[in-house]
Amino acid sequence: MSNLLYPIPLKPHWLAKNSELLSQCDQVSDQLQDWLFDQSSLTARLKAHCQQFQVEVVFEQSISHAAINEIIPEQLIDQEYWQRQVLLYCDGKPWVFASTLIPQSTLHKGNGFLAALGDKPLGEALFNHRAVTRGEIEVAPFPEFEPSLSREQVIWGRRSIFEISAWPLMVSEIFLPDCVAYVEFE
Repeated sequence: MSNLLYPIPLKPHWLAKNSELLSQCDQVSDQLQDWLFDQSSLTARLKAHCQQFQVEVVFEQSISHAAINEIIPEQLIDQEYWQRQVLLYCDGKPWVFASTLIPQSTLHKGNGFLAALGDKPLGEALFNHRAVTRGEIEVAPFPEFEPSLSREQVIWGRRSIFEISAWPLMVSEIFLPDCVAYVEFE
């Protein structure tokens, strides 16, 4: 991880799929929208596009509410959180930066395994759990994320709230420039 540093700014204006602003944005190809709004496991989808998949933990620890560097939905508000930030690599290239914010109340309700994943993908843990539901996906551009990118190379991210037996956690995923989500197929 050469260019990315914690904390990644996750304070954009998040847009819903039916947002008029999103529909007016010419930087979101059909291919990219398919990746951004896909409800299935991103881990499984990434693995299907590469020979070697790897998770690199960039940051992982308990943090206070005051330390959060993003605006979070009301249902996630707690005093303490477990925050995990990772890079997801496909064939040696970073394709996705992911940040997970888990309220301590969620961890204490039988979900402590979420804080002990190490280099295992969160997606597999969530999508293999029988009591998980996913909320609406919101998306946003991150033009300031990577200084070496030109204005035409804005990268995009998404976030959604998952619930395990009604206990929430939030996952934000930023699709990095090398990700296949930006490749147009004919």
